[in-house]
Amino acid sequence: HLAFYCAFAESARAELAGPAQGQWLARVDRELENVLAAHRWCDQSPERGIRGLQLVTALKFYWINRGYFGLGHQVTVEALQRAQARSRDLPRCRGLLLAGQLCLFTGRYDDAGRFLRESVEIAREQGAKAAVTAVLPPLAIASIRQGDLATARAYLTESLALAQELGNKRQLAAALTELAQLDRLEGRLASATAQYQQALPLAREVGDRESIAVVLLNLAAASALLGIVRGTETAAWKASP
Repeated sequence: HLAFYCAFAESARAELAGPAQGQWLARVDRELENVLAAHRWCDQSPERGIRGLQLVTALKFYWINRGYFGLGHQVTVEALQRAQARSRDLPRCRGLLLAGQLCLFTGRYDDAGRFLRESVEIAREQGAKAAVTAVLPPLAIASIRQGDLATARAYLTESLALAQELGNKRQLAAALTELAQLDRLEGRLASATAQYQQALPLAREVGDRESIAVVLLNLAAASALLGIVRGTETAAWKASP
């Protein structure tokens, strides 16, 4: 049973962030009780620790897109606490990333930073550039929420450079989107708009409809704000003596 649902979750991993995500969300809905039973079964034997961690992290986009932040966080932390899941390896790195992201969605920014910093430390120790690239944007969000914009920009600049080096379009879109968010926050509307425009075709290329929607919404908001600012500037210029 555990082996079957680990394989099921691995099959769902990519599909839950691709063009067939709607069908796969429905499939996981139907199998959720079985997934949770498999998760609980891992408590019965220490050697199942890594498999349990892989099970819950493979369903990352399910927990997020279905809004199961509390449930996802609970099973992820439970999986991280098992003895075999405490090694500083990539499965733990991915588990910490998920725990941190779910904390962000519920406003627990200190907890998010703690999980995410350990995640990126492990990724760097392992020399896993792809993992570093994935952790840096949510770590930047945690820094923004805690008021540390300079650190957030450093994280995002590094993530962008790594994503470009690796040719990872999904992470490149994520880094561009978060940099644009930071630019909007700091009033750099032209830069924000340009970065959203760069992120949009990348999100469309990987077929992630949620990311497409997020970028379009923010691009519209930034464009509207930019138009208002430019209109105000034009009005002020016309009114000047």
